[in-house]
Amino acid sequence: DHELRWSRTVRGLDPLGFAASLVSHPGPLPLLLLLHPGPIAAIGFLLPILLRWLLVHLVERRFGRAEGMARPGPVSIWLRDCYCFAVWAAAAVVGPPSSRRRITSCRRCRCPGTAC
Repeated sequence: DHELRWSRTVRGLDPLGFAASLVSHPGPLPLLLLLHPGPIAAIGFLLPILLRWLLVHLVERRFGRAEGMARPGPVSIWLRDCYCFAVWAAAAVVGPPSSRRRITSCRRCRCPGTAC
């Protein structure tokens, strides 16, 4: 729920940047390559997954891993990337986030809006 809210907020603040962030989802996008099976499609499907897995290991080696955290495998990383893409896609089609608390007047000077 909070990830969808954050993504909708980003879409509301920077729609062009939100749309451009589509390329940062290496999980499900290579599945489109499987529409034309062959060795190039297999490489194109596996390469982003392996590069993402390598990135996780390089970051872990540089900064360490939190105590009690399991080392993610390529499949779990790919599934997390697919989930992030699903959140992105859901944020692309739903409305902007609504604030639970809307400030209608400033408490200090009672002016309309949030700016004094």
